[in-house]
Amino acid sequence: MTLTFEPQYRYDFTCSVAQYYTSTDRQIIEGSFEAYYQLTDNEIKFEIAENYIPKGFCSVSDFEWKEIKL
Repeated sequence: MTLTFEPQYRYDFTCSVAQYYTSTDRQIIEGSFEAYYQLTDNEIKFEIAENYIPKGFCSVSDFEWKEIKL
């Protein structure tokens, strides 16, 4: 018998990034990802920061997301 796990949630997100904390020239990052369980706010921010923010951008703010139950 094989257990199959399928994602249960999708998170559509946006945030703004800049290369410096004092920079006013910010870029908007948009994307989405799926998860097997409902994530906490900190887990969502970690997932975005680790997997969707280009390296070299040390300032990340204005996190917004929509949680969708699949």
